[in-house]
Amino acid sequence: MLSKKELEIIVEKIPKHPNPKDYLEQYTTPAKIVAKMIHYARLLGDLENSIIIDLGCGTGRFAIAASLYGNTYAIGIDIDKEAVHIAREYSKKLGAIVDFILCDVKFLKIRGDVVFQNPPFGIKKKHADRVFLEKATEISNVIYTIHDKYSKEFVLEFLNNKGFYVTHTLEEDFEIPLQFYYHKARIKRIPVIIFRAEKS
Repeated sequence: MLSKKELEIIVEKIPKHPNPKDYLEQYTTPAKIVAKMIHYARLLGDLENSIIIDLGCGTGRFAIAASLYGNTYAIGIDIDKEAVHIAREYSKKLGAIVDFILCDVKFLKIRGDVVFQNPPFGIKKKHADRVFLEKATEISNVIYTIHDKYSKEFVLEFLNNKGFYVTHTLEEDFEIPLQFYYHKARIKRIPVIIFRAEKS
């Protein structure tokens, strides 16, 4: 069985999106955060005998990590064809049990047990994270989701109104590398909160 550190090393090798689009707020989730979330999920028993869904999966970091670390089946969903191609390529290379679907999250019809997601923070398009939260509450019983620290009250209220209660929160610094023309710093650190929520 993989250790958390070994998982982090594997996730770090999964490529970042080679051509991220700012209007989609495509920021690759750091390997450290992916490994930490997947590790907590395994400790809490959320991976065993579960269907995992990675919403807005990008190059597949959550889906691949969940499959490898939890020996479980995962599905990655993304609207970006290039990202899905890389995700499929690396899941096969690593022997993960994952399927990837090219689809806009809001049109997704399948269900799973646990959702992992790093939705847009809504900087480019206001309330872009709502689409992901809405879908996550529709298709699963447990949600792991990352949000800007200043969105905490909104996320808590939204999940509560959808019949979910937050069982755990974890604060982290989300590192964003220099990737768009308007970025000034080599690395920008955004304070985020990771939520675990469960259907009431």
